[in-house]
Amino acid sequence: MKKILLVIFALTPMLASAYDAKIDGIYYNLNTKEKTAEVTCLKNTETEIVSDYSGDVTIPKTVLYDGTEYSVTYIGQYAFTGCSELTSVSIPNSVTGIGFCSFSSCGSLTSVVIPEGVTIIENSAFSGCSSLASVTLPNSLTQIYGYAFDGCENLVSIVIPEKVKCIDKATFKYCEKLTSVTLPNGLKKINGDAFFGCKNLSSIAIPKSVTDIGESAFAGCVSLTSVVIPDGVEVIKACIFQGCHGLKSVTLPNSVTKIERWAFVGCESLTSIDIPTGVTVIDAIFQGCGLTSVNIPNGVCEILPSAFYECEDLTSVVIPSTVTRVAGAFTGCKKLKDVYCYAENVPVAYVEDTYGEKIVMSPFSSVDLSSATLHVPAASVEKYKVDEYWGKFCTILPIEDGTTRIDATSSNCDIKAYGGAITVSGCRDGESVSVYSVGGQLISATTIKNGSAVIKTNLQAGSVVIVKNGQKSVKLTLN
Repeated sequence: MKKILLVIFALTPMLASAYDAKIDGIYYNLNTKEKTAEVTCLKNTETEIVSDYSGDVTIPKTVLYDGTEYSVTYIGQYAFTGCSELTSVSIPNSVTGIGFCSFSSCGSLTSVVIPEGVTIIENSAFSGCSSLASVTLPNSLTQIYGYAFDGCENLVSIVIPEKVKCIDKATFKYCEKLTSVTLPNGLKKINGDAFFGCKNLSSIAIPKSVTDIGESAFAGCVSLTSVVIPDGVEVIKACIFQGCHGLKSVTLPNSVTKIERWAFVGCESLTSIDIPTGVTVIDAIFQGCGLTSVNIPNGVCEILPSAFYECEDLTSVVIPSTVTRVAGAFTGCKKLKDVYCYAENVPVAYVEDTYGEKIVMSPFSSVDLSSATLHVPAASVEKYKVDEYWGKFCTILPIEDGTTRIDATSSNCDIKAYGGAITVSGCRDGESVSVYSVGGQLISATTIKNGSAVIKTNLQAGSVVIVKNGQKSVKLTLN
């Protein structure tokens, strides 16, 4: 058998210096009181770990030593660490736990079945098993600790058992071929980096029971196209979807009150998103996203530096009356053409450093405003015109009173908006009615029945939409 030497310093406070018995080629530490045996390695000291298993290894349920029978109940820490020629291992159902780094860096191990009876898989148990393509987890499993399958780059699918309540930190980090993940109902937490760099993961269903998702949990999942965050999650953590280039759809629940920095950085396929009404600050969240239009909800007070940095396809923005600060928020939004700002007082354009010093930052740096239009309350037009930054818009227009502003081509139907809903009446049955954002994105569509139709938009008061009836259109400001 080939001997593999792995040197690891200060990984754990105490390390056994020798095994108690070697039986049929497998090393064991024995508990003479409990009559149990733990699989271990050849040498395990504070300065070196030596494990020399290779080929196909079958671990028995019991072993006999000096006339005493011992039940094999645990795969100890580092037991198979670095055994690059280990091709398979059979684990008996007498085993209850898989220890720390027990199979780490077993580069030839292609599949493993964890038997019923195992309740815990400890940190880094299978980390770096680069050929591991198949893992079967038992229903008895209750805990999978951090980095357990980190770097298992050939792992294709995983089903998490029902008793597991937390996907720990970096559990499946850099599982680059992972395409299918089944999470259990009753799961509570997905910790940071849990699926970081799983670049072939295109979809994942997050159970409704989940209330906490950690930082960078799905960062670098470049194939992920859509995700629904369950109700109950209150904070969208930093970098959670950073670099998810293929992400097209994200549903955020109304329970969300905070979106941390860099949450959606580089999500270039994300063309729209509904920001929950409980959010009060938009920080550096959407840099480099493919957003085409944004309706910022009532309740948001501040839009901070780099909030929409280099969202180069962004053409229209609705800013509610609650906003008091817009500083460095829309830098590099080169296609910006329409901004609807309902704030009666011009939002300030500065932030304060840790010493309380003001740092002035133009809201629209590197944006050509020579052909852009700013829409503001009628009583505030002059305030915006004389402002150093907002006054640079080519055209500043008052937002009309009432519900409608009619385009050149108008509808003969009676169209009204109230409470986020649009009512269309006086039209012929069967006629189509479509509602679009001012940026041209379809919000909803229906057909006229019994002379009328009601379309619920779920948009905030003050949002501007276009209602198309056949070949005719009406621009509305929602009450």
